[in-house]
Amino acid sequence: MRKVSGWVWLTWVFILIGSLSVAEEEIPSDIPKTDLDLYLEQHRIELGPKLVVPPLDWDDRPDFKPITMSDLPDFSADVEKKVTKKGKVNENGLLSTINFEEYEGRKVNNELKLKLPPELTGFTGEIKVRTVWQPKKAPLAVMLLGFGQKADDKNARSWQADLYKAGNHVLSFDSIVRNDMNRATSHGVAGNIMLEGERCAQIIASVLRMKDEVSGEIYGERVSSVRLAGFSYGGALALQVLRVPKAKDWPVDRALIVSTPVDLLRTSELLDLYYWADQTHFSTFSLARLLEGFTPEDEEPSERELSLLRAGLGYVFHGDVSDIFEDNMKRYMPNMVDHLKTFSASADVKAHREKELARLKKNNERALADLEAQKDQLSKDEYKERRRNLKEDYESKEAYASTEVGDIGEWSFKHGRYLMVRPYWDIRNNMSDYGRLKELLKGAPNFVQVVISEDDPLNVPDDVEAFKATVKEPQLLLLPHGGHLGLSGTQWFQALMAKFFAAK
Repeated sequence: MRKVSGWVWLTWVFILIGSLSVAEEEIPSDIPKTDLDLYLEQHRIELGPKLVVPPLDWDDRPDFKPITMSDLPDFSADVEKKVTKKGKVNENGLLSTINFEEYEGRKVNNELKLKLPPELTGFTGEIKVRTVWQPKKAPLAVMLLGFGQKADDKNARSWQADLYKAGNHVLSFDSIVRNDMNRATSHGVAGNIMLEGERCAQIIASVLRMKDEVSGEIYGERVSSVRLAGFSYGGALALQVLRVPKAKDWPVDRALIVSTPVDLLRTSELLDLYYWADQTHFSTFSLARLLEGFTPEDEEPSERELSLLRAGLGYVFHGDVSDIFEDNMKRYMPNMVDHLKTFSASADVKAHREKELARLKKNNERALADLEAQKDQLSKDEYKERRRNLKEDYESKEAYASTEVGDIGEWSFKHGRYLMVRPYWDIRNNMSDYGRLKELLKGAPNFVQVVISEDDPLNVPDDVEAFKATVKEPQLLLLPHGGHLGLSGTQWFQALMAKFFAAK
């Protein structure tokens, strides 16, 4: 990725990739100190030793030959420099990510929707799933979707078609963290990867036990094995499903992990960064238009356009996370709402917020005065650019500093992590390794493979370098381009799905 504009970008990198990754660290003086930072100072979370991620306890399958890059088409044929929105990926990872659904979708016509009753699942509510059944006994390929994804999204429907075309029955359902799913499972505040993996396993087991209302046949009798396709956050859940003992009874004989962040904590920090450092520079209308994809004015996106693309990612995920945690809090931690609002309304917090805003304003006025002193030595365009950068940096920091901890609609991932996930689960241990792909892959058998793109904007580049230094082909299929899930519309990806999930 490239910078927003010099020091503006570097400043915000400090905010969420550095200082905010550990609550106990001091925040640099040039970074706004928010209500949340004050709250965490007064309600310190003691971190104990890391929770140990048990290695996967599966044997290699001699009947499975891992897929290598040489088994697949030349990926470069699916890469383009100029945006066409025809299923290829761009050389820029942000463009590939924003345009990840801009291709001709793939569908199946014989989908059967099932409703899993509470007496079958053990949940408190009904679970709705989508299935497609082959006419004969076959493997059941289960799709575990990314954060906030729905089973009827264009990507999900296309992956469903790929899996069915490979000869599998297919099972799909909404992301386990979505509010409709969480209400049905009542498994508590979203973000507990271990428990969410167990709930996914319960859904799979329930479908296998369910009877066909027409024939009376148990669906599991049609299934020869279970296969997992985990996308983004769903990839981490797929690796958790493999740690559930009942999975060996099915059994699982394939698991493909696609575009799963190499470190979920760092990804959440990046998304917070994109929201606060980039999103405030653009109108809601500009960001909403990105839902239809984006084509830059020139072949290479400008700095302003790159900022817009990052803003779009931050905007979408911010909406998901604030909606999820607002719903979770009302059901699981209702007393917390008033507690946080009272804290934000206190005289001390208000005074601090006003002091911080005044400091930011003074620093901005000083920077503007320094710029004016240099005006005669700058070109007209450079002067205008620097003045706009100062204005946008000030507005971003002002918005960040104004965020009240009691306003759940403005929550970031960090708010949810510290104000809900850890207090609700009483997590005094550090769970971070459960969000690290390298740790989740320990002990992985030969039928577990990972595909990621080096230019995925949801990964910190240094983390990707460390990951690929230890995880190698064929366990890792590493692409130079493709962004986050942008690779899924390519001919290359369809070939991978066909080979990896080929039913025998």
